Amino acid sequence: MSNPSPVHIIDPLSFPGYEELLLATPGASFFHSAAWARVLCESYGFRPRYLAGAEAGSFGALMPIMEVGHALLGKKGVCLPFSDECPPLVNGGSCGEGLLQSLLSSGQDLGWRSVEWRGGAGLWQKAIPSLSYLGHRVELGMGEENLFRSFRESTRRNVAKAFKQGVEARVETSAQSVRMFYGLQCLTRKKHGLPPQPLRFFMKLWEHVLCEGKGFVVLAYHRGHAVSGAVFLHHNSRGVFKYGASARAAEPLRANNLVMWEGMRECIRRGCGSLSLGRTEPGNLGLLQFKRGWGGVEEPVNYYKYDLRRKSFARVKPRESGWQTALIARFPVPVLRLLGTLLYPHMA
Repeated sequence: MSNPSPVHIIDPLSFPGYEELLLATPGASFFHSAAWARVLCESYGFRPRYLAGAEAGSFGALMPIMEVGHALLGKKGVCLPFSDECPPLVNGGSCGEGLLQSLLSSGQDLGWRSVEWRGGAGLWQKAIPSLSYLGHRVELGMGEENLFRSFRESTRRNVAKAFKQGVEARVETSAQSVRMFYGLQCLTRKKHGLPPQPLRFFMKLWEHVLCEGKGFVVLAYHRGHAVSGAVFLHHNSRGVFKYGASARAAEPLRANNLVMWEGMRECIRRGCGSLSLGRTEPGNLGLLQFKRGWGGVEEPVNYYKYDLRRKSFARVKPRESGWQTALIARFPVPVLRLLGTLLYPHMA
């Protein structure tokens, strides 16, 4: 067996043949793509520090990392910010150990406080999760009819109810559709006591992903008004349900169910064999109930944080709702948008 290729720090935005190598790399998802890297860099000013070793027309090792933070407050490497799951990719155990050593030594050389990665359970035996979530993956290859039959009965009923009440779901890719979704996203984030992402981020997503045929928006309309929406992304036959948002009127209409079903149908039309429904906190029982209704596979998604100063894995306390979220929920949307623009670069 040949020795694994040496690992180097690369920039996926300028590295020759990055996308071609990625397409040939098993396990690669949308979050490993150069398009996603470009969105993150241009939206938040992060600096890409991808660790990669190319061999035989693919990546034998790949760990996408963004350098986030500031010199005064401290910097860290994250694989990857605002990505539900982005596991390091390795071809064989020796590659994995080499990638880990390159990660730790590079982090030390760059002066990072810590390194974080999302997914990759079992890759390094001594790794201790800092946070744990649940992920759901729906297989789409069985065809629309069989897929619909695989849903929980209440899910099928909710889709039918949305149709009966006159809800119409449309697949769109225009800048206007992204702006309409963003309006719903602001309302949803306000309801949960959280600031929305900057509008700039969604417009960069439109520019570098939707315009390149790598994603789409589904909007549900009722009586001429958009009441629910979602953003779907895809790469090399693997789809991702990334964002979902709705107005209060959407719940009794079951518009969210129709949006998800139309998103799955469009993923099938675009050649996707599977759809990830993203991460969910174990305590978010309402969202878990919704995602479990689509007949997918439920799997743990572990996040890891290694403290480079203490040379040990660190535990992270999950964010909890409290007086802060209750206070933020009272702010008007324009104030929340300003908060999001100011805070999001530091929330990675």
